[in-house]
Amino acid sequence: MTMKLLWYSLAMLVAPLVVFYFSLHVVFDGNVDMIGWCGIAAVVAANVVIASYVVMAWHEPDPEADKERARRAALPAKAYRVD
Repeated sequence: MTMKLLWYSLAMLVAPLVVFYFSLHVVFDGNVDMIGWCGIAAVVAANVVIASYVVMAWHEPDPEADKERARRAALPAKAYRVD
């Protein structure tokens, strides 16, 4: 988990900068009047990195939930059934 956080933190730094300079020099051909749009593209890139981290974290297995499921599976059916 710590390494994933490190990689996503690095991506939060690098991705917006790369997108900003790519859009400024390649997409808008160095036109400084379009610098606002380059900034918006950089913000979108940062949000994409954040969203991908959230999705990755959402799909990660939860060890506490696995322990609870194993504990319930070991108990007899009447022990946890609610009538």
